[in-house]
Amino acid sequence: MFYNFLIALNFIGSQPGQEPRAFLLPLIAQPHPSPLGHFVSYFVPLSERMFDLQQTAAAQGRPSEAKVWNVLVGQVWSGLSGYCFETPDLKEVRPFVFRNG
Repeated sequence: MFYNFLIALNFIGSQPGQEPRAFLLPLIAQPHPSPLGHFVSYFVPLSERMFDLQQTAAAQGRPSEAKVWNVLVGQVWSGLSGYCFETPDLKEVRPFVFRNG
């Protein structure tokens, strides 16, 4: 049986003492029958925010921080393939994923 567990990644806006869980990002690339809508509603906005943070860090001369955000954005998008495995909501999410269809 498949269970959905929501674990906060704690990247942005976490409370003191809550460590970021970047080590979980590579796991989303593994095939799992999760709704693609979750990726669209959670990970796309998260990647946009992290991209903005990467751009800000680069513009302010913090290349190491910019590289970290860049790696995290890449890990988020590599996770899209895991959501494409037996996704139950492809028809519902299609207009949001495929803008021309």
